[in-house]
Amino acid sequence: MDKAWKQFERRIAKFLDGRRRGPDTSDEAGGKTDIIHPAWGVECKLLARSGHSHILEAVRQAERNSAPEQTPIAIVKRKRDLDMDSIVAMRLGTWLQWYGPSPSPAAAEHPA
Repeated sequence: MDKAWKQFERRIAKFLDGRRRGPDTSDEAGGKTDIIHPAWGVECKLLARSGHSHILEAVRQAERNSAPEQTPIAIVKRKRDLDMDSIVAMRLGTWLQWYGPSPSPAAAEHPA
């Protein structure tokens, strides 16, 4: 039987009309994410405990592994939670680049 995280990746791929990449993490087009999809660069994480640092690292991994034309996202779920309770995440800076206005320099540098 497959590991739980592989099963999770398959279910997410099905939800998104994509395909689980599996062990092949190389692609001539540059994408190396968990899910093969034309628009989304998806990293899936199934964690016993998920905190901000885990989610942020998953998002950064999606950014590193996505092809240029893909929107990088991380889908993070705690073990034993429902799939529909998974969190879909991207960094605010990335979201603003793709969907929103450019932040003012003061807002971008504010640490709190």
